[in-house]
Amino acid sequence: MNAPAEMVKGAALIETTGTFDRRDDVREIEAEDMDAMRAKVPEVWQLLSVRRP
Repeated sequence: MNAPAEMVKGAALIETTGTFDRRDDVREIEAEDMDAMRAKVPEVWQLLSVRRP
């Protein structure tokens, strides 16, 4: 989530706009190295975490 906030001048308010990403399909993939791992991630997807065996 991305939610930058700023104070409203002359008021006791904070103005915030939130942006959420939808993550409704998570998959595990395996690769020999990070370059191969990145190559397997589809363009519109985001690599969330990496763990070593």
